[in-house]
Amino acid sequence: MPVPIYLISIAAGGASFSASFEVSGTASVSDIIARGPIVDVRSFGAYGDGKLITDASTSANNAFVSSVGQASFTANDVGKNIGISGAGASGALLQTTITSFVNSTKVGIGVAASTTAAGQVATYGHDDAPAIQAAISSLTSSTGTKGGGTILFPRRRILNQVDN
Repeated sequence: MPVPIYLISIAAGGASFSASFEVSGTASVSDIIARGPIVDVRSFGAYGDGKLITDASTSANNAFVSSVGQASFTANDVGKNIGISGAGASGALLQTTITSFVNSTKVGIGVAASTTAAGQVATYGHDDAPAIQAAISSLTSSTGTKGGGTILFPRRRILNQVDN
């Protein structure tokens, strides 16, 4: 019976973190077992707490971001990474950290916006890149002594730094 799964198959001989990967929507349990060891990124410290909003707003030289209709910020978001499309220099992605909690629709950020941005995509959450790299490293080595396997991702938003 197919089960919902999100995974990366790592071939013997190694893979780098930036390598492309295959994401599967469903797979049978026997298909997964045949690929070798299975490791879950949560076992390596992935939080999987990423959130995506599409109504982020900030102003140039402003160190706050707000989301009136979609975000539900909490004090626990302080210290998490945030990326705001269009708020960086010349309208680029602004990547920074949440530094303060104002209310459920507004947080302070570590780097002021360079550009006014309204109704933009933003992602925020813990950076799971170190956990993903540790999972990859557990299945590979530069000498090819490990045989590869499967990395399992939970049905959550896993952030690789900030993924806008």
